[in-house]
Amino acid sequence: AVESVQNSLENSFRSVEACPLLDGHLLKGVELASGDTTIDHKLNREIKGWIITRYREATANVYEKISDNTNTDSLLKLNSSAAATVDIWVF
Repeated sequence: AVESVQNSLENSFRSVEACPLLDGHLLKGVELASGDTTIDHKLNREIKGWIITRYREATANVYEKISDNTNTDSLLKLNSSAAATVDIWVF
């Protein structure tokens, strides 16, 4: 019975560890210009994704300029429809 519980817990932990969102970093107070902004994402590896977690003062439409970014191991290039300050979870 104990071995069954251990196996179940091990499988549960593997599922949690496999979630790419957990291996990330919160960038606070990132100032996005209207147009392109390049950000050091500080992951020291290729970025898997990003999520804006907070807009401060103003909102904007933001998208990633993947084709313009030749250094995805350290940089995230975003385009914003307006100037805004945001917090971004990068993973």
